Formats: sequence, C-alpha cells, structure tokens
Amino acid sequence: MESPVPGNWHAGFGGAARGNAPAETPGTAPLADSHNALHWVRNVTFDEDRHQLRHGTGPHVMAALRNTAISLLRLAGWASIAAALCHHARDSNRPIELLATS
Repeated sequence: MESPVPGNWHAGFGGAARGNAPAETPGTAPLADSHNALHWVRNVTFDEDRHQLRHGTGPHVMAALRNTAISLLRLAGWASIAAALCHHARDSNRPIELLATS
C-alpha cells in the first residue's frame, strides 16, 4: 500500500514521520501544555491511575467529576489544586459554598 503522503509512511496511521512533522501552529502549544497540566493534576493529586472503577461508564463519569472539580477550583482562583482540596476537606460546607458561588 502506497503512503498517501510521499515520504511520510506514518501518514496512514495518524502521525508524521520523524523530521516530517509540520511546523507548530500558533496557539497549539498552550493547549498541549494545559492538557498535560490537567493530566498531571488528575494523576498526581487525585491518584487517578490507582482508581479501581474499570467497568461501564464509571471511569468516564469519575473523570468528568474530577475535571469539574479542578475547573471550579481554578475558577475560584486556586493555583494549587492539592492545597484547595485540603482547604475544602477541612470543612464540609466549603465545597457546597464553592458550588453555590460558581
């Protein structure tokens, strides 16, 4: 099977061959950085990799809830999600207040 792009044998598999990758499009690096930051927070702060829920829609629902919590805390001005979680865990009214004000 001939490659759809000459000299780029990975093109049929959704990737670019080493050295043939297109120049970075303006505005794509911050998106990648924010995705990596979100992934890191979910893995490290929420310990997502050790989560035991593996069947049905459970993992997707939990990921959506984690992303929502991270987004609400960021919108409330928290730079450190770990510190925000500790702060909100000390008083059961704080998460309710966060939801009410968002």
